[in-house]
Amino acid sequence: MKGVGVGDSAATPFAAAITWILKDGTGMIGRIAFAWFEGTCLDGDCKKWRLFADVLNDMAMGLELLLPLLSSYSTHILCITTTMKSIVGVAGGATRAAITQHQAIRNNMADVSAKDGSQETFVNLCASLVGIIILATFNEGEFVWQLFTIFTVIHLYANYQAVLSLKMVTLNKARLILLLQTYLGTNMASSPEVINRNETVVLGTGMSDPDLCGFQIILGASLQNVMAYSKVSAEDIKLLASFYHSKKYLIVVDTRGKRMFVTFLEGERAVDVIQGYFHAVMLGIAICITREHPLMVLSKPQSDSSHIACPVHHLQEALVRLSTTNEVSRNKRIPVVPMMATDYTVSKEFPEFLESIQKQGWNIESHHITVDEWRGEWRDLDKQN
Repeated sequence: MKGVGVGDSAATPFAAAITWILKDGTGMIGRIAFAWFEGTCLDGDCKKWRLFADVLNDMAMGLELLLPLLSSYSTHILCITTTMKSIVGVAGGATRAAITQHQAIRNNMADVSAKDGSQETFVNLCASLVGIIILATFNEGEFVWQLFTIFTVIHLYANYQAVLSLKMVTLNKARLILLLQTYLGTNMASSPEVINRNETVVLGTGMSDPDLCGFQIILGASLQNVMAYSKVSAEDIKLLASFYHSKKYLIVVDTRGKRMFVTFLEGERAVDVIQGYFHAVMLGIAICITREHPLMVLSKPQSDSSHIACPVHHLQEALVRLSTTNEVSRNKRIPVVPMMATDYTVSKEFPEFLESIQKQGWNIESHHITVDEWRGEWRDLDKQN
């Protein structure tokens, strides 16, 4: 309270009002901006954002403890901490809803939410009792930072362990990457327990698309943006539409930028999104094989238990077979041989992959893979010529 002018004879009601208006205003702007830019990622990375919200909340409280020492910067600090807490409110509330949905295995979200609220109330009650004991034990201003550090460490450790204990059975991109990393080289699907144990919960860490297949994969891309970024022409799109006519997605490769754009038809299902990502990964691996680019999945030795040829091995065989029977395409923007080899391999391997992950207990009726909102329509393009 001292940090915001309480007890200061020089402080005026007008200055206090301006401070609170600026503080609340920046918080509102921060809430809106964060929801706009990161809202679509909160479902897919709910573990990471849940832990991030806890860390950010503790950082905001730590900054507020500095207010008495930096009273001349109180307005700036309050604006920053309010913005941080606004982000915490959005990220924490959204991820709580996603986690509650996961925990409501009997479609009893109201029951789970009520019990979660009761647990939080009990924890807050215990915290209030501990606060009273601390106030009665220590003098004002004594051991403030020591106590704050101790309780912050306990809080973050408890929340870290809580996030680690979550066992999600729906696929997000991080879990799908870990699944494919194992499956493509061994023909064996890992269980949700194994994948969740290996999934990182720290924002900005973990295996990415380029680590797996050498390309960044963008799902739900706009065809207009795809044509601008990848420099493909309308004729190229017609050719690709003809090639992917039986699929609910279309893949455009930007070999220079190492990006792969996957555009979906309207009304795609969760299985179509999983297949689109599976197909894009295999196509990226095929291009890396033809260009002799090193990849982790290519350098891993096959497991002794995987005497049956794995998907990557089948892809390599298809590439060799098609390379000897097809001339090199003059269209440098479309890697024809890798596309044909990948399409043949995916048609054989993807049904087996789906069956394997279902047996392990994965839910393929829904997904948490981040997909942009753009949808395309191209099924009549190949009939226009």
